Amino acid sequence: MKLMGMARRSVSIWVAVIGLCVAAGAGGADPHRDTLPYQDTLSDGQINTGSASVFTVLTSSSDWLRGASVVQGDIGVDQGRFTLSGGSDVFGDLVHHTGVMIKNAGGSVHGRIYSDDPLIDSALSDAQVLSDDAFAEAVTPRYATLTSVNLNHSSLTITGGANEKVVLRLTDFVLTNNSILTLSGTATTSFIINVTETFSLRSNSHISLVNVPASNVLFNILGTGSTVSLRGGSTMFGTLLALNRKVRIRGGSQVVGTVIANQVKITKHSSVLTPTRNP
Repeated sequence: MKLMGMARRSVSIWVAVIGLCVAAGAGGADPHRDTLPYQDTLSDGQINTGSASVFTVLTSSSDWLRGASVVQGDIGVDQGRFTLSGGSDVFGDLVHHTGVMIKNAGGSVHGRIYSDDPLIDSALSDAQVLSDDAFAEAVTPRYATLTSVNLNHSSLTITGGANEKVVLRLTDFVLTNNSILTLSGTATTSFIINVTETFSLRSNSHISLVNVPASNVLFNILGTGSTVSLRGGSTMFGTLLALNRKVRIRGGSQVVGTVIANQVKITKHSSVLTPTRNP
């Protein structure tokens, strides 16, 4: 009987050891899932903005919304001051980091105003990962010789196929005097356009899409260069990502998509609107 008792204890010990090993193995699997390679686009072609996807406008510094301008969607502000004036409207929530000053001098937030430090921190971190990953993408070979877009009263079309990621790397992107850049593809085509110097749309110039959702388009503006500018009734579709730049949208200009920048000023009847998935 004594030997049988020892045998039972031995079996129990081995079962416990095996259980601990299984648990340790299962616990060790999670970090591997967490470190899977980041993808700047999702399986359906959408740009992967991570936790920043809840925001229509996200800044690491101050925001201005003035002169009967509109943001349709949520705004996130990391630091500095948010100023709302001149009959402007936010049709969404205003989410800010602790310490942000909010000044309302004649505008309306048609949602909640609250602080959420972890969300703001996570959103800006994910936006940085997106910017870095997008810039590391190889240029699409057929567009390797296109290193700058500078249109003056003219047009240009960039095309992509189903499930294709089209990547450009440009020094400057400038449209003026009724110029049009068209991105043409399908509902699963993605466009990533990296710009290292000037980004400017003015004098009724436009970035238009054919069969491509705005959520599949990224303009990634790198470095601490000049102000990113849309003015004079100009429009664009897509995500405008300029983490180290100031963005100015004015004079009746419009972004249908997302703006993520160091600082954003939207003035004089301009707007940033949340896109739909339908092209």
